[in-house]
Amino acid sequence: MSKSYLTVAGETEVRTEIKRSEFIATIAHVEDGERAEAFVKAVRKRFPDATHNCYAYISDERGNETRFSDDGEPGGTAGQPMLEVLKKRGAISAASSSAPEDWSQHTRTACPRRRTPRAR
Repeated sequence: MSKSYLTVAGETEVRTEIKRSEFIATIAHVEDGERAEAFVKAVRKRFPDATHNCYAYISDERGNETRFSDDGEPGGTAGQPMLEVLKKRGAISAASSSAPEDWSQHTRTACPRRRTPRAR
């Protein structure tokens, strides 16, 4: 019998303005680390003029394969908190890429979710 886990149902993008700067947060379902890296690369390509492209992901069904990046922001201020939100929400096989000021709002309110059987 498989356990179920929480993941995102597709790709979602949220834009918000903070102090006259636009922040774009994107989250998507990923199957593995290779697809998570491809997602981050695609977001970076979609927004080439972005100052930073911070990201975090949990890319395997067991929640063991994780990675994050602050992309030039002070260490531990963007990618790590994004990863912690994914972990606290119980999201597996999910990748999030965003500007640091927007990550928490995005992860709490804009994630379509689905339960998927977890591999044992």
